[in-house]
Amino acid sequence: MQYIQLIEYQTQSFPAETFSSDEIQTLWENHRPVLHIDPPSFQNDFCWVMTPQGWVGHIPLSAEKTIVIQPKVPVQNLFGMLKQVYRLPSFKFIDGLTRVETLEGMLDLLAFELASRVHDRLRQGIFQTYLKKREPISVVRGRVDSRWLATHPADSQIQCDFTEQTADVPFNQVLAYTLRLIAVGGACSKETMRIVNKAWRQMPVTMLTFQSIDLADWGYSRLNADYRPMHALCRLFLDVLQPKHQPDQIGHHMLPFLVNMPVLYEKYVASWLGQNLPAGYSLREQERVDLDTNESRYVDLDLIIFDAVNNPVIVLDTKYKAGEPTNDDIYQVTFYAREIGCRSAGLVYPIRPNTPLSGRNQEITYRAYTFALDHNSNEAGAAFLKQLDL
Repeated sequence: MQYIQLIEYQTQSFPAETFSSDEIQTLWENHRPVLHIDPPSFQNDFCWVMTPQGWVGHIPLSAEKTIVIQPKVPVQNLFGMLKQVYRLPSFKFIDGLTRVETLEGMLDLLAFELASRVHDRLRQGIFQTYLKKREPISVVRGRVDSRWLATHPADSQIQCDFTEQTADVPFNQVLAYTLRLIAVGGACSKETMRIVNKAWRQMPVTMLTFQSIDLADWGYSRLNADYRPMHALCRLFLDVLQPKHQPDQIGHHMLPFLVNMPVLYEKYVASWLGQNLPAGYSLREQERVDLDTNESRYVDLDLIIFDAVNNPVIVLDTKYKAGEPTNDDIYQVTFYAREIGCRSAGLVYPIRPNTPLSGRNQEITYRAYTFALDHNSNEAGAAFLKQLDL
């Protein structure tokens, strides 16, 4: 396997013969938002020039060639972001993670952890519940449907309403589906692939398709509390794996896994703030604001902090990018603040801009803030809250 290494937001050049026309077509058709590509010309010494656009992960081009986009931040810091966003508990492998330097190595450990937990639960007995069923059966069970019986007097089976204990429920189905996605990907180590394949094949459930949002607001009890961390891992994998490229046969070629770093950074900041705002304040994410009366034009605001009486205190727009704040960034966030009647706006960066930013656009004051990624989340968050001065 040939691995072509890139780093997010860093431009690299490759000789024209590095990629076939089919491989470039695959990138153009399926991954245009992920990579900016300039074709070979006299301006670039007849090379392919590629710049990742804030995504990290794997893009398989063929059975022999894969593009690997590494994050700017160390993998340990990236795991800290994922841990915060997906509410991942402190798994037993956390010490081993400090020795992992690649994204695929981190995902390998996460996949191994998920499969190991599923194996443990299979040995104990997976969660089961009672489901209501209605179907014709040969022996009376539960409550007989008398109306059906009156209209089918000669039928050898009787329509009954009854309950049946089963493990074929979403709690277990999503584990099987996620593990199968990982198995299809083929990017894990042989040991991890062995335990992943064994786990999903042993799950006695119907194979259904899930999305990360399907797992939102699932309730847990003392009988299935250990499913919560497994489902947190499922949410992560369902977000980063790309099932739309799933091949017909398992192992035919790898699924891409891609992490959108600007979106992850926004969720990371929001998740930490949501848990650590001072008393009397609340946070809303992706608040939709209509720009006209017929609701055909609108904007989604990244983050808004409200006070105890539900007045907006500040509008925040996260900017996971290098460089200095632009005039467009300032106009955008102050426009958002004006639309909801807020007097303060801020741009949030992972790295402090070289030139401090603060000013006023009409009645709206604005400033650049930093929620750093080179510290642990509590230290970075505490420094960020101090800047906000709520």
